[in-house]
Amino acid sequence: MIIITEKQLKNIRTLVHIYYMLVKNNFTIMKKHLPNLSLFSLLLMLLLSHATRAQVFITELADPNNNASARFVELYNAGAAPFDLAANNYALLRYTNGNTSPQTAVPLTGTIPAGGFYIISPNGAAFNTAYGFAADQDIGTGGAADSNGDDQILLIDNTDNLNPITIDIFGVIGEDGTGTGHEFEDGRAERKGTVTSGNTTWDVNEWNVDNDSGGGNGIQNAPADFDPGSWIGVPSCTAPTTQASAINFTAIGDNAMTINWTGGDGDDGVIVLAKQGTAVDADPVSGTSYTANAAFGTGD
Repeated sequence: MIIITEKQLKNIRTLVHIYYMLVKNNFTIMKKHLPNLSLFSLLLMLLLSHATRAQVFITELADPNNNASARFVELYNAGAAPFDLAANNYALLRYTNGNTSPQTAVPLTGTIPAGGFYIISPNGAAFNTAYGFAADQDIGTGGAADSNGDDQILLIDNTDNLNPITIDIFGVIGEDGTGTGHEFEDGRAERKGTVTSGNTTWDVNEWNVDNDSGGGNGIQNAPADFDPGSWIGVPSCTAPTTQASAINFTAIGDNAMTINWTGGDGDDGVIVLAKQGTAVDADPVSGTSYTANAAFGTGD
């Protein structure tokens, strides 16, 4: 049990450190220890955001052997709701080589859909040429998305830029990656498919790493050896070239109906969406399996 004192709460910056204690321990907050309601509200916000934070993490870092301008960082949102990176003050941070002081954090500006990806590039035009589609954010050369494979890359919550909170990390701060398990020079680092959340501590066992020192599958060339916007941890499916058609409704009664259609050529079946009282206002998420049920309102 942890009791938080009034003295601790008077300093707004201690809330960040208190937050770390609370998410790992049972805790009691005495009403008399709270100097004002606004601090208490902020503390609750930090606690409620913990689960959401953990579901956005790094899934790929790229340093193509044949095209340094096609480097990128890939984020994935494993959550069930879109995540606004800007509203949550997310940023990328790079510690170059063995430095113990980081570059300036680069704010992220977009929103990651549920089950979706966010690609950060140092050169948007070169990325588009190499991979055939636009990156979500171009943050310029020399920064966190432009690593040559021996740097440390962090995803952070930069709400308090004097005390940023690490959401996920690749590499060991203060250690040049050359010749280590976190070197992806002329290659790539891809998160293993079993990983479901970010890690505030570097764990080499969470990554598949290819590099020019003989690690993994060796050097990797763009675009063939990279898959921005895709990850082994997410089931893949092929978009149909022929959509389902000729949908019709028969035997319509007070509490049942029959729906028929002509199938398309997608990987696996058809999803029928229905909502009582109002129009459907959400789309299925690509790569997600849904369980149907003949009883209205009891399917996924």
